[in-house]
Amino acid sequence: MSRAKKSSARKGKRFTEADLIALRANVAAAAGGSAAATDGTPKRGKYNAKVTYVGTIKFGSAREARRYQVLRYLELSGKIRDLRLQVVYVLAESVDIGEKRRKPAMRYVADFVYVVCETCELGQAGETVVEDAKGVQTRAYRDRKHLMKSVHGVTIREV
Repeated sequence: MSRAKKSSARKGKRFTEADLIALRANVAAAAGGSAAATDGTPKRGKYNAKVTYVGTIKFGSAREARRYQVLRYLELSGKIRDLRLQVVYVLAESVDIGEKRRKPAMRYVADFVYVVCETCELGQAGETVVEDAKGVQTRAYRDRKHLMKSVHGVTIREV
């Protein structure tokens, strides 16, 4: 006999269909979802961002995917070069603060980094641009933006 059957047999009570429905509703509520989210429809994100694909490249939002298409066109037309996606900048190294484990490094992941060719001259690299496709500026983003300027001297351009 299974453990669940033994415990219900000891109590003299069986698990009914109504109990099962109530249990599923409680589990869904505790997980932060609703009963509608269990029918196969994806749960909406906190800021209503929709995952979008451009070819095989996955983007966290439709805004980011649209901006990639514009930047890719500019790169093909020769106005920008060296387009990179999801570039990681370390803002603070990992550190041991006396807890059970080390605190990980604080990082900022830029959506796009590229070089503007109009500012390129003979022997010079050109202006490097760091872009972020933002819909909502959170407190954590504003803190990382501040650290990017103070640590790396880079101003993030929001689109």
